[in-house]
Amino acid sequence: MARQTLLDELRWRGGLPVVGRDRDPSLVGAAPAGAQRRVLVQRDDFTGRRLSAMWQWEEDRRPQTKITGGALGLFPRRSGPGRRERLFFGTTPTPAFVAETSVVGGAGGIGAFWTPAEAVGIERVGEQVRTWQRKRGRSRAVASLTLPGRRVTLRLSGRYNRFTLEASSDGRAWRRSATPIPRP
Repeated sequence: MARQTLLDELRWRGGLPVVGRDRDPSLVGAAPAGAQRRVLVQRDDFTGRRLSAMWQWEEDRRPQTKITGGALGLFPRRSGPGRRERLFFGTTPTPAFVAETSVVGGAGGIGAFWTPAEAVGIERVGEQVRTWQRKRGRSRAVASLTLPGRRVTLRLSGRYNRFTLEASSDGRAWRRSATPIPRP
């Protein structure tokens, strides 16, 4: 279960701590200095010769990579039955974000993971684009659509705890694969 952290003013009265005003939590409060600054966009256009340090992967499962012409090629080791190789991007800097990836031929996808047992994602396998959700370690298909073409771009948009998953064959016209999915 997810836990939320709440902050409130702590004052001392008669040698005892008092949270908020009159022993009740505050309904509003001033944001800390700088809290409203815009976060810089994290982006990797693969123009360098190596992956930047923001990329992560499972321990001892680093895939072979090749960067050519602004594209990243991933060549994972063979996986056992039911196991997928994964390349991770670091944590998202804000509660609202958009992540995109293009899959050229074959299969690939993008997902948001909290734990190995909790995740949502969208993937391409052949001409099928599938949306899935993993909750308490069990995966289930959410939606599927057919999208032919050599290159398919997949988009995962997160806004707090809701996710929209879309696909496009031209990067301009997007087809929603599933209605917003809540975090598992």
